Amino acid sequence: FSGLFVVIALRVLLWDFVYGIVILITCWLLLLLTIADIKYKIVPDQLVMLLALTAIAHLSYNEKGVIDGVWGTLTGFGIMLIIGILGKIFYKKETLGGGDIKLFGAIGLCLGMEGVLFTFVATTLLSAGHFSYLLLRRRAKKGDALPMVPYIAVSVAIYLVILKEMSYNIMVHL
Repeated sequence: FSGLFVVIALRVLLWDFVYGIVILITCWLLLLLTIADIKYKIVPDQLVMLLALTAIAHLSYNEKGVIDGVWGTLTGFGIMLIIGILGKIFYKKETLGGGDIKLFGAIGLCLGMEGVLFTFVATTLLSAGHFSYLLLRRRAKKGDALPMVPYIAVSVAIYLVILKEMSYNIMVHL
């Protein structure tokens, strides 16, 4: 992880130093959330609240304004809440933790509507692909549950480190 953080730091700090620091703090918090989810099977509310607090800095770099962060929060929280309720109805057990739902709300506040939708789609694809791989290798069985935060963290990092800069460069050149 140290090597990965050095590479991410060089990339984002050379792009925009101040926003690069915000991205690094966000990635660090997501790494801590990932460790807690893998090791203890919890998503600490304190870390989710700190992530939501970084939205102050993220929103200052959002060209669509604060309202995009509000819509992102409602979208992220809403999508995950609906999926959690449907999972409980169809499978008669908890399929999505409350921490994951709150985390998506915080991510929506930080990244806005576009960012939370990308994160949702990428998280779904990453987790489904990884679980399929584990099933094929017989390292998991059909009813197993995997922690979701690692896939969320990778999706957010991809968005912040790669896609956000690409969209910024396109807007500058238009």
